[in-house]
Amino acid sequence: MRKLLFSLLLLNSIVFGDNADDVDKYFDSGFTHYSSGDYSSAIQDFTKAIELNPNYANTYYNRGLAYYNLKDYSSAIQDFTKAIDLNPNYDNAYYNRGVTYGKELKDYTSAIQDYTKAI
Repeated sequence: MRKLLFSLLLLNSIVFGDNADDVDKYFDSGFTHYSSGDYSSAIQDFTKAIELNPNYANTYYNRGLAYYNLKDYSSAIQDFTKAIDLNPNYDNAYYNRGVTYGKELKDYTSAIQDYTKAI
């Protein structure tokens, strides 16, 4: 039985790879690119991490920040919204979506709603 279990685990690792490690590598690489101001590369790495794990709110949030810095406000709002969908208590996502709505898009009603939820 142990040999069968080990064989199945080994096969799973070979076929699917170590997904969690890959997600972390892409996330960390994206964060490094973001921190150095290379927002396009950050977006590429965050996107790869999302493809491997589409349920991690922090990756959408960070990709949203990168889009914001590239002045792609529509994509930033989409990612902040997805982060909120995955984690309805994500205060920073509400705040940054509010900044994008208010400061960049002049949609003050939506900005106030997001700021209120962020408090």
